[in-house]
Amino acid sequence: MGVVAVAIAVAALAISIVMPGPTGAAGATGAAGASGAPGSPGAAGASGAPGAAGTPGAPGATGLRGPPGTPATVLWASISSSGAILGEKGVTFSAYFALGQYDVVFNQSVNGCAYLATLNQTANFSSGAGHITASPNATHANTVVVATYSNVGEEAAEPFYLAVYC
Repeated sequence: MGVVAVAIAVAALAISIVMPGPTGAAGATGAAGASGAPGSPGAAGASGAPGAAGTPGAPGATGLRGPPGTPATVLWASISSSGAILGEKGVTFSAYFALGQYDVVFNQSVNGCAYLATLNQTANFSSGAGHITASPNATHANTVVVATYSNVGEEAAEPFYLAVYC
């Protein structure tokens, strides 16, 4: 083939490369590819509203009985109108020092204890219904000061009972 023939063949080839033909029909879809690696987790969502309260459970069984506690110290005195000790537990001394005024001395401190005093109406009770007070002695920790009064509120010498609970 000659030079002219080669030149025509090259020109024809250049025209066919530069000038595309019409688009053909679409081909069939290919097979799905392999799955990719999982992505990183997203941010946590907001908390929801609290749910309704449940129904209460049944009561539990009764527990075992505990050991007995230390008993309270009980001190007591039965005192005559003259201040004499008629009966006692833990009393070391009793004194009548003024009309209706008594000191009852115990064998231990009675500070911070509870005092319960009542007039002895079964003894020689001379003034009818009266009243009584019991209070700690400010200077002697083991002494209770008792005052007895007549039914009109005057100091009166009356027999009484005194209990002290510590």
